[in-house]
Amino acid sequence: MSDNFSRKQLLLAALALSLSSLVSPLAAAPPVEAPILIEADRAELDQGQRQSVYVGNVRVTQGAAVFTGDRVVLNHTASGKPQQVEVTGNPAHFSQPADPAHPAMEAKALTMRYQSELDRLELTDEAWVRQGSDEVSGKHLIYDRRNQRILANSEEGGEDRVHITIQPHSSSESAAP
Repeated sequence: MSDNFSRKQLLLAALALSLSSLVSPLAAAPPVEAPILIEADRAELDQGQRQSVYVGNVRVTQGAAVFTGDRVVLNHTASGKPQQVEVTGNPAHFSQPADPAHPAMEAKALTMRYQSELDRLELTDEAWVRQGSDEVSGKHLIYDRRNQRILANSEEGGEDRVHITIQPHSSSESAAP
């Protein structure tokens, strides 16, 4: 076994350990204890910049939540805790299946940025979110999980508009208990 190969294995192990406290964005988040699995063609950790970069067919999984994209940049706090995740792709994707309390959720955009302290997912360029059977699309979407709000914007002065589809719910779903 070459020394260079051993260094790569150690670097990948260090990256995996540094990600172990990442909290999954969006509703129905998996337990914080769930391991984070990252697959990529290439990975780089810059401890001085507190940043790790994954390039090439990247897949980040925690529990049932999955991000996929061409590139993932993970910024860490001084203690090594993940602070912001940026996923770019053509497009980047996020998916999470339904659970008893929340409908399934899918999202895609050219750029996705999750900020753990704010518990907020920002989608830019060709942004689209579907939760259950409802959909929102626009140039720029912000999903504020903490406050259960979505802010959707179109390009200022552009022809693109925000599009929202809200499916009717059955009367049994909306009836008071």
